[in-house]
Amino acid sequence: MNTNFLNGKEIVGPGGSVLGKAKGANFDEHTWQIESVDLEVDRKLANEIGMKNSALFGLLGNRSKLPLKVEFIGAIGDRILLRASSEELLDYVTNLRKDEISQKMKSTPKSAI
Repeated sequence: MNTNFLNGKEIVGPGGSVLGKAKGANFDEHTWQIESVDLEVDRKLANEIGMKNSALFGLLGNRSKLPLKVEFIGAIGDRILLRASSEELLDYVTNLRKDEISQKMKSTPKSAI
């Protein structure tokens, strides 16, 4: 499945703000359906929503990467337009961070706690 056509497209969020650019897609190899599009978030936005120091996204130079569920996408053309509200996006990021913390706790040996 070729998803290269998505790479570099601006991702536009609620209110017309550019959140960043698409940097690949993730798909389910069993159903052949795209599950998420990787958003390369600009650094200013990453700071604003608290992603800067998150190990989940990691710093990629001056960028952070976030997998956006396809349910958040409203349209794809020259740009990728999101239909999710600001609140939905913030809730999603918050839940991803909670999952990251939970995974770290599970993988940390009890002797290290």
